Amino acid sequence: MLLQQSGYPDKPNVSGDTPVNLGPKEYVNIYMAEANGNLRVRIAPYAVLASTFPDTNTFLTVETMKTDTLRPISVPNFDVDVDSMPYLNYGDGSPAWNNTEDKNYQYLTGAPEISQSLTTSNATIYAPYIQFQGTGVPNLTGQLTYGLVFVVTRDGVTQEYFYFDPILMINQPNSVRRQS
Repeated sequence: MLLQQSGYPDKPNVSGDTPVNLGPKEYVNIYMAEANGNLRVRIAPYAVLASTFPDTNTFLTVETMKTDTLRPISVPNFDVDVDSMPYLNYGDGSPAWNNTEDKNYQYLTGAPEISQSLTTSNATIYAPYIQFQGTGVPNLTGQLTYGLVFVVTRDGVTQEYFYFDPILMINQPNSVRRQS
């Protein structure tokens, strides 16, 4: 996964087991990525299942997560980054060998050349993520255990669901912070 956190540089290829401190009013964005590191694929965060906080033996309740002064995080935000990237499309027709006439190829004018026409356009690419934000309630401290569910589609139709459990340390200034 890729992490973005308030005041820190982006950190790619982070394990879900890496504890990340989330201070008051800070945010953490989590992007899903394929094993090869490609963020702009068909993977998206889907759901969060809150488990325990701060006592790992006591399960959170819906009422706790709805109460501003008791919940360790604000309501997570599911969103996408939109990026427009140059994209090249091959033109129609059948390429054939010809003598090079382009003077830009100084030393190769007259050499055999085969080429295909190209047009440029912008492709819109989406990178889905989930954003966690600290509530700003300073007396809430401890480890939030939760599960993050994400969806993968390989053909645009079939969906597979996967689950992992990253770690958020809430208001723990002495805990392990993400390395810069």
